[in-house]
Amino acid sequence: MKRFFILDGMAIAYRAYFAFINRPLMNSKGMNTSAVYGFINTLEMILSKENPEKIAVAFDTKEPTFRHKEYPEYKATRDAMPDDMVDQLPYLKQVVEAYNIPLLELPGYEADDIIGTLAKRAQDEDVECYMVTPDKDYMQLVNHKVFLYKPARVGNNFDIINTDGVKEKFGVTPEQVIDVLGLMGDSSDNIPGVKGIGEKTAIPLVQEFGSIQGIYDNIESITKKGTKKKLEEGRDEAFLSRKLVTIDTNVPIDVDPLDLDRSEKNFEALQELFTEMEFTRFLEQLAEESGGSVVGGMDTIEDRSAEYLIVKSVKELDDLVQSLESEKELCFDTETSGINPHESSLVGLSFAVEPGKAWYVPCNGDLSTEDVLKTLKPLFDGKRTLIGQNVKFDLEVLHHHGLISNAKLYDTMIASYILKPDGEHNMDALARQYLQYEPVSIKELIGKGKDQKSMADLPIDQVGRYAAEDADITLQIAQKLKPEIAKTKQEALLDDIEFP
Repeated sequence: MKRFFILDGMAIAYRAYFAFINRPLMNSKGMNTSAVYGFINTLEMILSKENPEKIAVAFDTKEPTFRHKEYPEYKATRDAMPDDMVDQLPYLKQVVEAYNIPLLELPGYEADDIIGTLAKRAQDEDVECYMVTPDKDYMQLVNHKVFLYKPARVGNNFDIINTDGVKEKFGVTPEQVIDVLGLMGDSSDNIPGVKGIGEKTAIPLVQEFGSIQGIYDNIESITKKGTKKKLEEGRDEAFLSRKLVTIDTNVPIDVDPLDLDRSEKNFEALQELFTEMEFTRFLEQLAEESGGSVVGGMDTIEDRSAEYLIVKSVKELDDLVQSLESEKELCFDTETSGINPHESSLVGLSFAVEPGKAWYVPCNGDLSTEDVLKTLKPLFDGKRTLIGQNVKFDLEVLHHHGLISNAKLYDTMIASYILKPDGEHNMDALARQYLQYEPVSIKELIGKGKDQKSMADLPIDQVGRYAAEDADITLQIAQKLKPEIAKTKQEALLDDIEFP
C-alpha cells in the first residue's frame, strides 16, 4: 500500500520555535532561525526514516475561516505571532519549494481542514495517510488507514497513533474525540466548551453516553447535580464548540493525494537557503547526498586560482623563513598522523600571510622533522601574531616535538564562538558562512571508518594542497571575523582573556 505523509507546516514550525525559546538559534545577522531549523529537521527525519512515496505540506492562510464566521471570537484571545517568528515564515515556504514538495493552502481554510480532506481522499484511494503534527485535535481523523504521526515529547522520535492509540490517550474512539473536545473547549483557540467541564469530567461523560447529543438526550439521568447544572447552562456552547473543533473533510481543494509524488530536492536552492540561514549540519548532509559535489553559490578548490607551494628542499625552506620573518601576522596549521597531539607524529606545516597563497612544508619527505622545526623556529619567536583554527592543538603538537612558542595568538574558532556561541565553529562551517566556500573535506582525503588512512601515508602533493588550503582559508576567516568582533567591542575579551 502506498503511503502519503502530509505535514502541518505551522504546527511543526511553532513547536520548534518554542522548543528553542530559552536559547533561540540565531545566525550571524541576528535572525532567529529556530522554527526553520526545527521544521527542516522534522522533514529530513521523515524523508530519511520513512521514505514516503507521496508527501505534501499544508499551511494556514490569514483569511478568516468558516469558524470565524460561525463564532467571531474564535482565536481572538491568541497573542500576536512573535515578530521573529513572522520573519521566518517566508523561509519556511521557500524550504518546502526547494525540497520540491507540494505546498498546499486555501484561503478560508485551515491546514487542519486541508489535511483532513486529503486524508479522507487517500483512504478512499487505498493509500495510508500519516498526518505529521503535534496537534491532538487530529485524533478525530484516525482510522484503519489514517494515522497521527506525532513528534515525541523528548528527542527526535515520533509516536504513530492508530485507533487503539487514540483510545489509550483519549479514552474514547476517534469519532468521539470531537465530543470530548467540544465539552472541554480549547483556551488556546478561544473555544468556550462547557464552563467548568474539564477533561476528567468530559471523557467519562462521552464514554457513558457516546456523544454530546447522547449526553443531552439523557441529561435527566446525570446524578451529579453540579455537573448536570453546568451542562444545562452550557448546552449552546457545547454544540457550538463541537462544530468549531470538527475538522472539515470536504474542502474544495483540487488535489489528489496520488498526484503528490515525492521529487528530488533542488540542491542548488537548498544550498543557497542553508548558507543564508547558516545551517552547517544540513549543508554537510546536502554535500553527502549530492555525492560530494558542490552546488551553486559555493566555491571549491577547483574554482580558485590559488597559489599553493610545497617546500621540498633546504634552500626553499630557508627562503620561506626569510620571506616570512618580516610579517607581523602569520597563519599556520599542522598536519599530523592522528588526533592526539601528544602521541601523533608531525606530518607537515602550512603557512599563509595573504589570501590565495600558502606554503606547505612536509616533514616526511627529504627534510626531517628535526631539521624543519629547527629552521622554522624563528617564526614562532613571539615577534608576530600566530593565527590558527583551534590553535591550541597545533601548539601542543609543536610542544610535543620540542618547539615551544610564546607568540601572541589569534584563534578563529574562539573568535567565532564569541560572536555566536550557539553556532558551529569548525573550519568548514566558518568557510561556508563567511567565505561561501566549500573546503576539501578531510573525509575525502583520508576516508572514514575501517578504511580510514593516516595523513602520513598519503602522497605529499595531495596532503600539501589540502594543508595549504587550510592555512589560506583560516587566514581569510580571521580577516572576516576581526571587523565583526570590532563591531561588538569584544577585542579586549579575546586579547586579554580568551586567547591567553
